[in-house]
Amino acid sequence: MKEEAGFTLIELMVGITVLALLLAVGVPSFTNLIRNNRLATQTNEIVTALNMARSEALKRGLPVSLCVSSDQASCDTGTPDWADGWIMFVDRGAPGEVDGTDELLQVGTPVSEGFSVTETEADEAFVQFLPSGLVSAVDDRRFQLEWAAEPEGHTRCVSVSVGGRINTVEGACP
Repeated sequence: MKEEAGFTLIELMVGITVLALLLAVGVPSFTNLIRNNRLATQTNEIVTALNMARSEALKRGLPVSLCVSSDQASCDTGTPDWADGWIMFVDRGAPGEVDGTDELLQVGTPVSEGFSVTETEADEAFVQFLPSGLVSAVDDRRFQLEWAAEPEGHTRCVSVSVGGRINTVEGACP
């Protein structure tokens, strides 16, 4: 007589239970990993733009500004919302304003849905790097990025010192 090969119902149920337990433990951790990676990506985009603006100011020997721009052509006025996007330009005229003599260098698109970017202490909608690499502001500038759906543990702070140094830390801005 030939024996049938396969799983019994009990073996199948045990296997499904083990799989369910592994998924219950693994999926939340994986979701958290994805959120942290998305936050890191958004943070890196802003840090890269700030570093490039400073580098261009040093290279060109002219002020370079990075400003909030919802239309990606001119600087927004009023309450700055860095989540709308930004533009980088050689700022030959009035600080933080695109005029006829300014050269557009780079355009930043709005941040991904679910993220917010707020500047914690300044009400200016631009950051200007001088030809020396210093920032034209009198105080450090701080940008707080957070995953809007779950800000607890999903926050990063990007600070720009008056000396032009850019630093990133996990957690809310001080």
